[in-house]
Amino acid sequence: MFGFFYTKTYNSTIFNRTTTVNVLLNMPFSPFVQFYKDCFLYIFLSGIVFMVVFGPYWGFLLFCFLGPGIGVMCFHIFKKNKWYTYYNLGIKKQMLLGSTYLINLFVSIPVFVIGSGVYYLFHGASVI
Repeated sequence: MFGFFYTKTYNSTIFNRTTTVNVLLNMPFSPFVQFYKDCFLYIFLSGIVFMVVFGPYWGFLLFCFLGPGIGVMCFHIFKKNKWYTYYNLGIKKQMLLGSTYLINLFVSIPVFVIGSGVYYLFHGASVI
């Protein structure tokens, strides 16, 4: 369907029957990036709050690991109807959450460097 899935047939040895498994292959990356862009505002705002409350080092770690969960939760609260767009593309919530965590890890390093620079400008001490 739409080139998103590659269908492969496997023989099951447990039940002695043939099963068809849809293998995710050549999935376009743009829906995942669009989902991350929808969640980024909430992730970024939670990261700023974490940095102010817990300091830059713990704020960075919480931004990396709790930020995507908060972003997906806010997406679910404020943009609930957009889930159907991803369902129609054959993308599950678990796949979206995993891609959000992965993209957030790649985005968080430049954000940490910029945040460290801003912290150094205002406090005169390094973050680490």
